[in-house]
Amino acid sequence: MSGAQDSGVRVKELLERLRWHAEHVAAACAARDRLMLQARYEGADAVEVEEAAGLSPARARALARAAVVPSRLWPGAHLRVPPQLLADDEVLQAALTGLYARLVGVVPPEEWSREELEEELMTGVAPRMPTGHHWRLTVDDVTGGFAYGVWPESVG
Repeated sequence: MSGAQDSGVRVKELLERLRWHAEHVAAACAARDRLMLQARYEGADAVEVEEAAGLSPARARALARAAVVPSRLWPGAHLRVPPQLLADDEVLQAALTGLYARLVGVVPPEEWSREELEEELMTGVAPRMPTGHHWRLTVDDVTGGFAYGVWPESVG
């Protein structure tokens, strides 16, 4: 029964994340629509406006293809963490929030903890891993501190 309860909790979390994303998508669409109206008001050609907004069929297909096939992450460190900051949850959470926004493409909810950010980063970047690599926090040989990054299976 515990597995079913865990699954129910995970489903609830996923639905909450979907609602959060839906709010941001709606805001982005409203902003796009305002810009389209402004561009048309200023005299831009309707076809050019639709193309720029990603509403023409060819542009929409290209954007969808790019979204489905995310670019690969390069192996190595993506966030270096000095040893003294590893214990400072507030600073590390801020750094992970920025990293999440950069790598996943959206700013995560403020209420996510450091642990949630770490887990969501791992989930969010998984489709972009090169074959035989994983996302993890490991010792950084360059600085002697730690680094979140893309590492071969044999590292860490």
